[in-house]
Amino acid sequence: MFSHSNLRAFVVKYFPANLQAEILPFPFFKRKLRIAKFTVSQPSGVIFMPRTDWDTFFFRLAVEIAEQATCDRLHAGCVLVKDRRILATGFNGSPPGHKHCDDFGHMLMNNHCVRTVHAEVNAICNAARLGGGTMGATAYVTATPCWSCVKALLSAGVSRIVFKTAYPNAAGTWPEGEATPKPCGDFFEVEFPSFEESR
Repeated sequence: MFSHSNLRAFVVKYFPANLQAEILPFPFFKRKLRIAKFTVSQPSGVIFMPRTDWDTFFFRLAVEIAEQATCDRLHAGCVLVKDRRILATGFNGSPPGHKHCDDFGHMLMNNHCVRTVHAEVNAICNAARLGGGTMGATAYVTATPCWSCVKALLSAGVSRIVFKTAYPNAAGTWPEGEATPKPCGDFFEVEFPSFEESR
C-alpha cells in the first residue's frame, strides 16, 4: 500500500491541478484501484472517463497532429490506421529541410499554397519510409481532403476516409458524382472498393 506521502506524490504527479485540490488531502476513499504492484484508493470526486469509440479516438489524434502544421491557412492532420493500429501520421508542412510558410510566408498559385505537402500525402510518405503497408487502411483527416489527396490515398490502398470539418477549398476540387461523403455518427466517411475488387 502507498503511504500517505507516497499517495500524495502520486496524485500531484499524475492528476491535473484542477483535480488535485479536490483530492488532497484525501478525506474519503470509495473503492480500491490496482495500479502496477500497488493498491491505491480512488478518492471521491475523481471521474474516470469511459472509453471512446475508435473513430473518435483516431480522429482526436489527427487533431493533435494537426497542431504541428506549418501553414496557417489550414492546420490539417492525418492518421493512417489498419486493424486499430497506427501505421503513420502526417500534417501539412513543407518537405523536410525546406522553408515553412510560418517562417517565410505562403507560396500561392491559383489561391492554393504550394509550399506545403498536404497532411494525407505526408502520412502516405511516412508510411512508405517506415515500411508500413497501407492496403485496406483507414485515413482519419481533420478536414475535407482535396481530390488530389483522395486519389493519393486511394492509390496507396486506403479503403476508407473519415473526416469531420468541411473545408470549402478542398470540397470544391471533388468532381461531381465521383465519390459522395456520407454521414457516419459525428463524422463523414467515404469508402472505396479494395484494389482486388476494382482491378
